[in-house]
Amino acid sequence: MSYIELLHKADAYKDYVTPTDVYYISEVSELSHAYIRIYDAPAAAGTGNLLDSYSYELMPVDDTVPKGADFAVRVSGDSMEPRFVDGQTVFVKEQSVLQVGEIGVFAVDGDAYIKKLGHSELLSLNPHYKPIPITEHNTVHTFGKVVG
Repeated sequence: MSYIELLHKADAYKDYVTPTDVYYISEVSELSHAYIRIYDAPAAAGTGNLLDSYSYELMPVDDTVPKGADFAVRVSGDSMEPRFVDGQTVFVKEQSVLQVGEIGVFAVDGDAYIKKLGHSELLSLNPHYKPIPITEHNTVHTFGKVVG
């Protein structure tokens, strides 16, 4: 209240809203949205694609994005059907370790995949695709677990 009294004395207080104020209010509310990274290159549900950590856009987050998701990628291919389809956006929680049976985004020798983690292999949900073996000769990076 003291602050409002000071504004009244300085003739700087107003208790009404002008069209200009509405403009600023809408700008501020838009800026207050949360955003998530969505990578330009899709994660392959089939053959691998390169997932460049610097090539992404910011996508506004709404209540359809699972809590805990750190980034998003688009699915490319049909090897994860019927659960994930070509062009679908999936949300990923960044973590470097997954349990066998969990679906994640992985890079094998630089190519990004969305796959189910098996024992020393990455698995497709579509039975028409063979497992991708992981050996000591491969460079493997786990980006995270698919959460939605």
